[in-house]
Amino acid sequence: CGFAAVQHALVAVRRPLEPMHMLFALLCLVAALYFLDKTAIALQPGSTDIMSVLRRWRIITSILFFVTLTWFVAEFTSTRPWWLLIGLSLLFLVAFRFRLLMPFAILLLAGFCLYACVHQYRSGARRRALTLGIGIVVFLGFLLPNITAHYVSMNFYGVSEFGFLFLIAIMSFHLMQELRESEQRMHVILDNI
Repeated sequence: CGFAAVQHALVAVRRPLEPMHMLFALLCLVAALYFLDKTAIALQPGSTDIMSVLRRWRIITSILFFVTLTWFVAEFTSTRPWWLLIGLSLLFLVAFRFRLLMPFAILLLAGFCLYACVHQYRSGARRRALTLGIGIVVFLGFLLPNITAHYVSMNFYGVSEFGFLFLIAIMSFHLMQELRESEQRMHVILDNI
């Protein structure tokens, strides 16, 4: 995740008019911070105070991930209902305080992501829509058991990390492939001048 964050941040610096790579770099950075917390818990189970700080850190990074994912999906699919984007962002921030709202917020985000993918697919960008759609569906498939276990109070080791990694890997691959194709088209145009 950290490598993808640096890679896409460098692309964003080279192409400042395209915020998609910067949003994706931010998404990868937040995911890397989330994994850093998980690694700290696994390596050093400590006192209750440390565990509560790490748990709060995990909640904050999760919320930042979902807010950033909302804006990335909007930019990637060119589906930008501002009222929904701002509303979802605020809902995730409120969910930090009232965690019972989190499943509702994630459900709304999933609905928006799938709507945006369908909209993009119908407008002709089928490969982009399918890539994002598959990434979101797999991510949500891995996230659902964690949410269920949390609210049913089951003792369950989370698998959502695999969903994070899959989403980041597939989207990073797709964005870099689009970048290479764009640069190849630019070289062909410049060679024909």
